Amino acid sequence: MAYRILTITLLLVLIMLAASCKKETETLDEARMMYHYFPVETGRERVYQSDSIIYLAGGTRRDTFTSFIKERVGDYYIDNEGS
Repeated sequence: MAYRILTITLLLVLIMLAASCKKETETLDEARMMYHYFPVETGRERVYQSDSIIYLAGGTRRDTFTSFIKERVGDYYIDNEGS
């Protein structure tokens, strides 16, 4: 009896595995790829202000630092692998 249950269970598992393997091809929509989120046009330049707040001594003392981050998109290059 146990051999029969094991055989049926194994057969069902194999059928489920075979049925779950199907080839799917999905076409990606470039409009939904969020390329406009971080534009990388050559020559584009942006300056960001960054604020950092650090709490010391259990939160009783606070230090604040402000800095600027400059981001510039330059030319691209091709490495030794050709990419």
